[in-house]
Amino acid sequence: YRTNIIGNLLTSNTTYTVTFDQNFASDYQPDVEFLADGLSREGNVYTVTKPSGFMWLSGRTLKDATLQIRADIDLGTLEFKGIKTDGEVLIDGTIGTRAAEITGGLIVSPKTLFNGTGSASMLYAQPGSKLTVRNLTFNGTEVKAEVDGSGYAAVVVGFLQGDVTLNNVDVVDAEVYGEKSSGL
Repeated sequence: YRTNIIGNLLTSNTTYTVTFDQNFASDYQPDVEFLADGLSREGNVYTVTKPSGFMWLSGRTLKDATLQIRADIDLGTLEFKGIKTDGEVLIDGTIGTRAAEITGGLIVSPKTLFNGTGSASMLYAQPGSKLTVRNLTFNGTEVKAEVDGSGYAAVVVGFLQGDVTLNNVDVVDAEVYGEKSSGL
């Protein structure tokens, strides 16, 4: 089946709601990537401008991509499962001449993701990956690793098996709980 949309779709910002009938076919998987409000994508460059856009990345993988954080993000008490990075990934929080700030949030272990490591952190650098994080401040973040897993915990990068560079990255007033070791 094909749906044609005729009109100003390519020339103006318009919101379309698409609902897939689950009875249509149980194995139907649309080849469309739905992004959250506050997250845009152009090629392999993702741009976050709202907390909802940042939360869409929770538990997902960025491969050979750039993530631009262009607004301060207040996660409040939301749970975040981390972002797995693979290949060459840049996380850039530059807002004008200052670093973006991610406030609050509870980073938890992704029990079924990333091989169920039991670790908890904002970012996971996979083997052979090259991750660069710059101009970003984490403020008031809480991290809790699973005690039945490896129990490693970090605010910025855990499961570090790649090449990681941090440039102008700050952690302020964080609470980090890990079973075996904890870090920032």
